[in-house]
Amino acid sequence: MFKKFRWISLLLTFLFTHSFYFGHPVFGQILENHALVELKKAAYNRDPQQVVAYLGFSDELDKTVLDCLGSFQVDSLALKALPYLNSPNPEIRQSAAFAIGQCLSDSTSIAYLEPLLFEKIFLEKDLKTTTLLLEALGKTGTIHTLDKISGLSFKTYELKQAQGLAIARFSERGLANRQSVEAASRLFMETKDVSAKEINYSIYALSQVRQRPLLKHALPTLLTASEHANMTIRFHALQALSKLSVPKAINAVLDGAKDSDWRVSSWSCQALSKYISSSRGFKSIAIRTLVFNLNTKSHPHIIEASLRSLISLNPYKPQVIPAIKKHLNSPSARIRNSATKALAILFPKEAEKELLTKIETQADDPASLEAVGVLSISLQKLNLEFMPWLLKHTLHPENKIATAALNSWGQCWNIYRNTMAGQDLWTSTDTLFEGVLIRALKKHSAKSSTNPAAVKTITSILSDEFLPKHKYLKVLNDALAQFSDANDINTILHLLESLGNLKTKKSLRLIKEYIYYENRAVRKKASQVYKEVTGEEPPVPPTFIPPKKIDMRAFREISHNPIAILKTTKGTLKMELFLGEATFSAANFIQLIQTGFYDGLTFHRVEPNFVVQGGDPNGDGTGGPGHTIRSELTRESFRRGVVGMAHAGKDTEGSQFFIMLAHHPFLDGKYTPFAKVIQGMDVADRLEIGDKILRADVELHRIEE
Repeated sequence: MFKKFRWISLLLTFLFTHSFYFGHPVFGQILENHALVELKKAAYNRDPQQVVAYLGFSDELDKTVLDCLGSFQVDSLALKALPYLNSPNPEIRQSAAFAIGQCLSDSTSIAYLEPLLFEKIFLEKDLKTTTLLLEALGKTGTIHTLDKISGLSFKTYELKQAQGLAIARFSERGLANRQSVEAASRLFMETKDVSAKEINYSIYALSQVRQRPLLKHALPTLLTASEHANMTIRFHALQALSKLSVPKAINAVLDGAKDSDWRVSSWSCQALSKYISSSRGFKSIAIRTLVFNLNTKSHPHIIEASLRSLISLNPYKPQVIPAIKKHLNSPSARIRNSATKALAILFPKEAEKELLTKIETQADDPASLEAVGVLSISLQKLNLEFMPWLLKHTLHPENKIATAALNSWGQCWNIYRNTMAGQDLWTSTDTLFEGVLIRALKKHSAKSSTNPAAVKTITSILSDEFLPKHKYLKVLNDALAQFSDANDINTILHLLESLGNLKTKKSLRLIKEYIYYENRAVRKKASQVYKEVTGEEPPVPPTFIPPKKIDMRAFREISHNPIAILKTTKGTLKMELFLGEATFSAANFIQLIQTGFYDGLTFHRVEPNFVVQGGDPNGDGTGGPGHTIRSELTRESFRRGVVGMAHAGKDTEGSQFFIMLAHHPFLDGKYTPFAKVIQGMDVADRLEIGDKILRADVELHRIEE
């Protein structure tokens, strides 16, 4: 079989590497080499034997094979890449080093390859290959290799950066010692004056150190870095300093909360939460800093971070009430939600007054509805005036409003159960709670009014042991059938878990069906639930389910990378898609755009100085397009502006994507980078949760006939 693959590859290479396709000469296509496309298909189908069969025919194919091996992450394939570190072509050596770093995991293989890779560092003349060799050792090496790398001394800035990156890869894996911390500190002091806006890997390495006592040895370096002109350096230095409880480190984080760059300021405000919940002397100044920001700052991310930190305040300080109330009517839904939640947790009586006003004005505000549940927890009792208001909204046609009302309904149920249990008036079948939930479940799982987020909320509440299971077994079954027809994987997983919580064998017939479902994650969850209910091992599900097949013929004549255009409520984003490097991910994204899939969807996740994420039809981070595609892991680092595919585990990508707001190398080699923003990063910086993609389009540049 192996020989057959090689002959097929040879024939395809001969026919198509000379720029002919179906007998016609073509020039400039990204996917002009048919053998290369077939190779990528084999990698997409996770067929390692067929992929390595393409080695040895041409430099282009060798490089592509080695790049593809990085997505397999199979230890034995590292040995397949090893001989190509001796290639005369530096690009092939780079790809071989990347593949080894991605695939190497077995301790025996590591012990064999570590000394070989270390030796190659001193023989290699190509800077990129040297960097990738050092990075491969950082991804796979032992603590002894860390000591060796920490002891190296390079002369150029570029090699010092490569050394810092290698130490950072060790830190990401939890491997650090005094020698590596001191080496990173030395590297920063040697490179800090280089005028570059890029990340400094030595400071990034220190930010990833998990052992707090080790960071004390780097305190002077970190304090110097926290005042650097480069925002990225300040940010990573403050990340490391926030792990220390010494006064100088705390003062640096306090200063960071007032930083001129909103990204540093918002992150530092978030870090202040641990200071205001402590009994140490920095509590008062931390509170004053957050209140100052609430009263003077206008950037929504700084305000939202300050509100979230104040939630940790204990005991409560009445002087913060005006600063919180100032934002209850903010135009930003996220800020309104945070302000209302903070008030409900810290000052429930004040929040109660505000919410009663909302009832009078008949407000349909998810933040206010959500706050009713928070308020009931804070007061440890129910205010019956709120219950009709919640009840009215549990069947609301707008998903966010219904979900918020149901979430509060569940919190109110918990308070009712805990405070009324054992009393004469208490009954587990009280229709005030149970009946409302069952009606809402029927409504929100109906084909005409599907609301996955509401269904998950309801089923979580109904799994309570005090509620009678037999009453909603049929409703859960019906809901599961409905979401299966829609191929909503995340909701199916949640409903299966709810069936498992019933602990009744009446649900086994349905659970068994999903052990053979086409999606791997569903099969795994169904098998787990089956074992929980029966105590027995489940039937063995099929081992291989192919990913969605993507027809590449439509992309044959594209001359250069497509441009995706997202028109949002905050402005327009333009993204260049990496069709050559992340072929199937880019093609999947294009095809979803062309069907109108993204039109009207929201950005459901915003993490300042990290990512903004969208592409979920459910709007809560749990949805997808009804299919999954494979991961395509490349050498592209997740710098600011790079766009990646979100996933729930390797090879589970679908439609959700994230835009990097800053450079975070820990994502490298773990997620698929398939595009980069070429226009509109200022728009990405302004996006908030709830902002919409009004329309998505794509420009495909084809070869002129």
